[in-house]
Amino acid sequence: MQRIFHPRTLFVLGLIALALLLSLLIIIGDAFEGSFWKNFTSQDNSIKEQVSTTSEQPEDPLITVVPKDVRGGYPQPLPTDPKRGATNPKVVMMMFGDFQCENCKTTEEAIRQILIEYPNDVQQVWKDFPIPSAHPYAESAAIAARCAGDQGKFWEMHDALFEKQGLIGFQSYADFASSVNLNADQFQACINGSDAKLLVVQGYMIARSFSLTETPTVYINKTPVVGAQTVDQLRQLVQDALK
Repeated sequence: MQRIFHPRTLFVLGLIALALLLSLLIIIGDAFEGSFWKNFTSQDNSIKEQVSTTSEQPEDPLITVVPKDVRGGYPQPLPTDPKRGATNPKVVMMMFGDFQCENCKTTEEAIRQILIEYPNDVQQVWKDFPIPSAHPYAESAAIAARCAGDQGKFWEMHDALFEKQGLIGFQSYADFASSVNLNADQFQACINGSDAKLLVVQGYMIARSFSLTETPTVYINKTPVVGAQTVDQLRQLVQDALK
């Protein structure tokens, strides 16, 4: 299992200090309860994100980004979450994952087999949960996958990143993009933009708002399971959910 450090770390304190400083430069929009700039380092460049905030968990010094319609006892799929499998699923397998996490790769391979076995019953939903303290390129890989999704090929990039996990940080994302036949200019424009980065930040903050600390964390409908999952383990969970 990959673990993140608890909030009171130098990373978090630095993040909060930067957010407070940059917030002085932001014009608060009517659509936001509050705003902050998050410094988000990637392999390609450093970026800044303006995101809406909530303080539902004031004891947590992390600024939490949680859409109003998903706050509650368990996370729910968002329209922006990548999905594959059944269109009217009886079982939703929602994975909070990190592209450099070895246990995530193991679990993803198991999920793919489950999707083959239950094509009309199971849907997979992906939520970004990069853990930069353990995986320095997890954030940039998540952004690359989201930018592939901008061209309708999130899952192709998702699978390519996991299949060549050991090359993340060594092989350029342009090469990954070429391997799944993306338009290079459109891909680079997305990397340089803000939309994909904001989605990755949002996924991370949603995970933290539910006090998740490990990848992979997979919700089988409302039930979370943590750590690497085999096909047999997932199959049993799906069968239980279908009863």
